[in-house]
Amino acid sequence: MMGEGERSDNELVAATRTGDRSVYAELWPRHSRTAIAGARLYTVGNRVGPMRTIVPAFR
Repeated sequence: MMGEGERSDNELVAATRTGDRSVYAELWPRHSRTAIAGARLYTVGNRVGPMRTIVPAFR
């Protein structure tokens, strides 16, 4: 549940599309654990770890 004054994910993503890079600071805590878990599935046995896979998506 979102607290008062918090923006929804849709609002944050829309902000990134207008060039507001500061919203990644809000998106990262919300979604990093899930993103890392998913990336681990695709990077098993690869030299590239999950963090190197997902960090560019949050830049």
